[in-house]
Amino acid sequence: MDEIRTELYLHAIFIVDAHKKLIVPKLQDKIYKLIEEAIERLNCSVLAIGGTENHVHLLFDLNPDISTEELLKTVKLSTQTKIRHSLNPSFFWEDGYYVYSIGSEDIEAEKHKIKQEAIKHQNLTLAEELQKLRDELQMNETDDLTDINENNFN
Repeated sequence: MDEIRTELYLHAIFIVDAHKKLIVPKLQDKIYKLIEEAIERLNCSVLAIGGTENHVHLLFDLNPDISTEELLKTVKLSTQTKIRHSLNPSFFWEDGYYVYSIGSEDIEAEKHKIKQEAIKHQNLTLAEELQKLRDELQMNETDDLTDINENNFN
């Protein structure tokens, strides 16, 4: 029997509760490492991670044995718990997440975009970025981006 191989690449965004600026430079690498470790425990791989003090972008391949929702909820809960216990007791992720698929031909461009997040946000607020994302995904103004999951893209 031939082995089935899948390539599922997703770009996810986690936002700090109330858009607080809690991912300060001295904690950023530690928080990114916790996210990466949580994803790897679920047999997925982080391809890129970046962001600002109030949100994180990550590009990863999805293990087809786990749902997007299960993976992202597990990663958020795990990292929030570890951040609160070891780095900042007032840290919480905002409810929900943002996620969309990336074609394999766009991986390198997406990695570059994620690495440029801090530079991009010198001239763009998080609210503006989310509105731009809503526009690109052709979502209505009333759609709640925090509820985006794989079901919104079928």
